[in-house]
Amino acid sequence: MNEKQGNWRTPNKRVSYETTGTYGIASDAPWVLVLAWASYVAMIGCNVAFETLKLGGTTTAEVSNQVFVWFTPAGYAFAIWTVIYIGLAIWLIALTREEIHYGRSTRMQGVLFIASSALNIAWLALFHYQLIALSLVALILYWGVVALLYSIVHSPNGNVALRAPISIYLGWLSVAVIINATNLITRSMGSIAILNEISAIALSVIALGFAIAMAKLGKDYVLPAVVVWAVVAVGVHLAKVSPYVSAGVLAIAIIGALIAYLPIERLSYSRKGATDYKSVG
Repeated sequence: MNEKQGNWRTPNKRVSYETTGTYGIASDAPWVLVLAWASYVAMIGCNVAFETLKLGGTTTAEVSNQVFVWFTPAGYAFAIWTVIYIGLAIWLIALTREEIHYGRSTRMQGVLFIASSALNIAWLALFHYQLIALSLVALILYWGVVALLYSIVHSPNGNVALRAPISIYLGWLSVAVIINATNLITRSMGSIAILNEISAIALSVIALGFAIAMAKLGKDYVLPAVVVWAVVAVGVHLAKVSPYVSAGVLAIAIIGALIAYLPIERLSYSRKGATDYKSVG
């Protein structure tokens, strides 16, 4: 049995065959994993501390509610952070297994995760201390790091435990960037009547357009569900302010979900085939 066929899956042999096509010892990878786990614990600890101890004299919700932002989800939607953090624990377990059991190099994934955890804490601290513009910069960097991590782990045939948690993570952060940018603009410019309604509809379309692209082009069907969840919550948030805009946002969410999940291109191709068959007959 040659080396490439028989040895690359040998337990405890740390190699980088899948990424480089060659074998090599990734001796620092276990330390990266230890630091990744430590950064995860630090991230959870800081989030709990900031919220329960009101570091900065406030909570995340209180800072967000200082201005009324039209494109923001109802409060219940933010419970998805619990799902995200549980998912990241599962992801770290799967990543550790990849390194220790299968011997696949996970160094880059670990480094990016550590960076994302640090940026999570930075974003939270800046937001709590109401440095909103700087917090948005940190959030964009945070999104960029997670997007890079997503590009590494995402593969339609890859390990679900490595793909799905990062899809949920990136999906929510993508919406969070829009929400925080809108929050900053509202603080800077104030609320402008007709623009509020237009922006709520337009941003819903943009968010769902991104979700549809990820479903159709990236073959990712987890991330779009997160975006739909967020946009539906935006519609709920607007129900008491503007029932018509709320209904419009909810309608956009439904249409977006149908486009993302229904095989519309196959149906179109089938109809075209049937038409061509009739014309030939």
